[in-house]
Amino acid sequence: MQSSIPLRRGLGSSAAAALAGALLADCLLGGAVGEERALGVAARMEDIPTTWCLRCGAVHKVAVLGASGQVVSCPIPLGAPLRAALFIPDQELSTTAARAVLRRR
Repeated sequence: MQSSIPLRRGLGSSAAAALAGALLADCLLGGAVGEERALGVAARMEDIPTTWCLRCGAVHKVAVLGASGQVVSCPIPLGAPLRAALFIPDQELSTTAARAVLRRR
C-alpha cells in the first residue's frame, strides 16, 4: 500500500492501512466479506474512531462501533462551512505509546 498519510504521527495511517487491507480482501474474495463486515474488522483492529470514520468522513457524520461489531453512522447537519488546520509533528511516536496516554472507555 502506498499512502500520503505520514507514518507515526497520529494521523490515522495505521487505520487507513487496516481499512485498505480489509477492503482489498473483500475485493479479492469477490465481495464475499462485504463492506460492512470489512469495516467492522478494521475498526476492531484499530480500536479507535478513526477507522470507522474513514467511511463517511469526520466532517458531516458521526460513527460508532456497536456492541455486535457493526459500524453505525448518522449524518450531522452543519450550520456553517468548516475549516481545518492540520499539524504534522516532526517527532515520531508509535501508535502504542500515543494510545497509552488516552483514557480507556
